[in-house]
Amino acid sequence: MAAFPITKQDVLDFASELSILTSPVWLAILSYVNAIDLSAYCDNGDDTTLARLNLAAHFGAVLKRGKKGAAGPVTAESVGAIRRSYGLIAQPGGAAWLNSTGYGQTYLGILAMNAVHGPFLP
Repeated sequence: MAAFPITKQDVLDFASELSILTSPVWLAILSYVNAIDLSAYCDNGDDTTLARLNLAAHFGAVLKRGKKGAAGPVTAESVGAIRRSYGLIAQPGGAAWLNSTGYGQTYLGILAMNAVHGPFLP
């Protein structure tokens, strides 16, 4: 496990709307998030904890949202016989996917702005 692990309660204190997630989901999220080595991006426990909280909340928010009929952008339309085609919503694994929630956006911002990795050097 990497430095500064977080717990389910830490995430729930941060994002209480995720309380409906089940224990197996929490186990998977926390096992993954706590195993990530953020030392190249975060130089202290506060930054690391905040990054982990936002990443865990991002995963939880995406899983909570589930497959509720969301569609990507319209890629084609017709009028005769009414047709409409949709593109894909951002897929897991990239910045676009992380940008799909405010938590993911904040996670990316923490990594980008940190003194170890980002533009704000001491």
